[in-house]
Amino acid sequence: MATENLQVPDVSASQNQKEVTINAAHNLLDRAMNNIVSVAVTAGDTNDLTTTQARENFVVELTGTPGAVFSVDMPDTNRRTLAIVNNADDVCTVRNSAAGGTGQPIIAAGASSIFHYDGTDFFDLLSLTEIAHAGMYDSGNTDAFVVAAQDEDHSYHTNGLVAADLEGWAFDAGGGGTSHAITVIADGVDAGVDIKVTTGTVHGLAVGGIVSQTNLADAAYVGVFKVKAIIDTTNYEVAAVFTATGTGTMDEAATLECLTGFAGVYSLSCSISGKPLTNNDEFEFKVFKDAAAVAGALAEQTFPSTLKLDNVAIVAPPFSVAAGDKISLAVRNDDGSANIILQSMSMSLQRL
Repeated sequence: MATENLQVPDVSASQNQKEVTINAAHNLLDRAMNNIVSVAVTAGDTNDLTTTQARENFVVELTGTPGAVFSVDMPDTNRRTLAIVNNADDVCTVRNSAAGGTGQPIIAAGASSIFHYDGTDFFDLLSLTEIAHAGMYDSGNTDAFVVAAQDEDHSYHTNGLVAADLEGWAFDAGGGGTSHAITVIADGVDAGVDIKVTTGTVHGLAVGGIVSQTNLADAAYVGVFKVKAIIDTTNYEVAAVFTATGTGTMDEAATLECLTGFAGVYSLSCSISGKPLTNNDEFEFKVFKDAAAVAGALAEQTFPSTLKLDNVAIVAPPFSVAAGDKISLAVRNDDGSANIILQSMSMSLQRL
């Protein structure tokens, strides 16, 4: 006979050498309360905890480099309280032995979960998530950011923007302070869906990069876009319907990119200190997620004097970020096309 859940051996009424069974039971309980076991995992749905791993360990450490989301299935061990630490490189879902169960723990890379399993369903007791965060900043900048056209969003970048502390995010400096002239617009490879943009200099872009296109006669070509294809070093494609050629300006945004396993709901704050090159111009500052403005992440400021620094703050409502999403800042002059010097800019995100 044994106990229902951990299968701790019972002592029989007429048993000889009861201490053998008692000692074995003590040792099993000690392991179940304190042991840790490492389990190497692979991508997909082929990872199963054995009965011994689940019953005789309190902590299960997942290791390996699956490179994609994966699941771990519990054995039929009746009820069990367990801690799982995900030290693999992608997101894990814990399921019951029938690949189901309500309340399935979903554990990001670097995170952990303590839960109670009743043989079918899961009950979260404590989830510890790595505090994913990101930031970028520039200070002491003296270079003017070039505004090519009034009332158009310009993706922001400077040659001094650098990454702050990053956990689960990657930084890209974007244009690094250099804008590119757009010399030709043509129909893209997907005719009627994309446009091919030709730059007068090497653009340095990659697929998924965030760019603004400004000062173009066709409004359909103007705005913030996600690069869909790279044709060559001076040609790229974005989603827009071709009508006629045009000329303008392209700016590649400095971005923060969310890495796999660190998606979630984030808070964002951004502080800016700058001065205009023309008195009394009103500027807008917007935060973008990929090619769309983040709702509520906007600030407007009239800068009265070219001799005086003014401060601007953006505090965004919490918003969802998926793996691969890129966050950037855009600048717009509502009153003209005068440039602005952002002496300092600091943006930070933190997962809630």
